[in-house]
Amino acid sequence: MQLEGKDSFRAKIYRITGMVPDELRLYRLALRHSSTVKVKQMGAHESYERLEFLGDAVLGMIVGEQLYKLYPIKGEGFLTEMRSKIVNRGSLSDISRKMGIPDLIEYDQKSMGHSIARTMGGDALEALIGAIYLDRGYFKTRRFVLDKILSRNFSLRDLETLEVNYKSRIMEYARRQKWDELEFVTFEEGNEGRGKVYKVEVRNGLIVLGVASDPKKKIAEQKAAEVALALLNQTTAVAK
Repeated sequence: MQLEGKDSFRAKIYRITGMVPDELRLYRLALRHSSTVKVKQMGAHESYERLEFLGDAVLGMIVGEQLYKLYPIKGEGFLTEMRSKIVNRGSLSDISRKMGIPDLIEYDQKSMGHSIARTMGGDALEALIGAIYLDRGYFKTRRFVLDKILSRNFSLRDLETLEVNYKSRIMEYARRQKWDELEFVTFEEGNEGRGKVYKVEVRNGLIVLGVASDPKKKIAEQKAAEVALALLNQTTAVAK
């Protein structure tokens, strides 16, 4: 299939993915933010949000499969932590910038400002993975994730010793902002016969900044703190 010139949208997708897209509309959709959708009732269908949902699931499965094979004697806790280090919002946003994905995102600059594209990169990367999955299938998508994301951006040996303490980060953020009411509120969920799950909310006063659940309380706290930090980073970018 022809690339229609080096500056065409198809050629740009090829440079990022290493594959010539068949269903080009999927890739355009993967790079379209909801701010550009004129008919708001159809926003979920006309922006990258649904593809982001799919891509997040596919990426998690591929990374989980790879870690399962690479660490045959490690337990569920180790594998979960390693996966979270790879697929967290900060990592995906950094990889997206390296690929040049934010430059291709279609969004309403008048209402959102130029700097907001930085916060969209991780979401758009997941949406792009969803587009590849629908267009080229699982094995092509798996090759893209392994070659373009994992092997080029991560050293698993370094990740094993990397300590990512999102709880400490948001507490430090609160200290710098002179917040006095930051707290982690924990709820226990689950009925008899089902595993207990901890639901954690990160609150600043009455404002809920992040929510997450996990069978392990410490992991739920870390996940909730990560969500809260992502929200704060996005809010800061919008305000600039």
